[in-house]
Amino acid sequence: MTKISKFLAALLLTVSPFFAAHAADVYRYSDPLFPAKRLTLRVSDKQFTVADMAEDLYVCGKESKFHCVRSATFKFEIPRAIQNRQRNWMVDGRTYQVEAIEKYSLRGATEELMRIREENAAGSSIYLYSLKRGLVGIGFVHPDDRTYSTYLLEGNCGFGASEVCPSTSKVLDH
Repeated sequence: MTKISKFLAALLLTVSPFFAAHAADVYRYSDPLFPAKRLTLRVSDKQFTVADMAEDLYVCGKESKFHCVRSATFKFEIPRAIQNRQRNWMVDGRTYQVEAIEKYSLRGATEELMRIREENAAGSSIYLYSLKRGLVGIGFVHPDDRTYSTYLLEGNCGFGASEVCPSTSKVLDH
């Protein structure tokens, strides 16, 4: 091996774990009809972005009973030990209700997802959550103008994914 090859190999071995760890904390959700419309949860940076606007993001610690992220405009909380039969929970005055558990086709595989609704003053939010893959879909209902925004996970593992969801399949930060 030449000196430059050895240097590049050493650099790759040193830098690649940083990218893998960092990538595991970045979750991107995009509008299926307009992929440029994107929401991004940057857990390690504690940042939530919508298009080109960023907000501070609070992330519950591992000691919390919930997987949660909260910003000025986005909030999601789900019990860490949620069971398929649990139908509702409340966090800081917000009520979440499992409306249905249905099979969906995702990336060529059929998976059981919880459809969770959270009502708020601005309308309601709907989340699709997999016990294995975490948060895979986000929807916002705006009753004033009768619009609905949908965002789907770009990678295989979303926020709150279980340990069995391989981190290498999460979307890399670029």
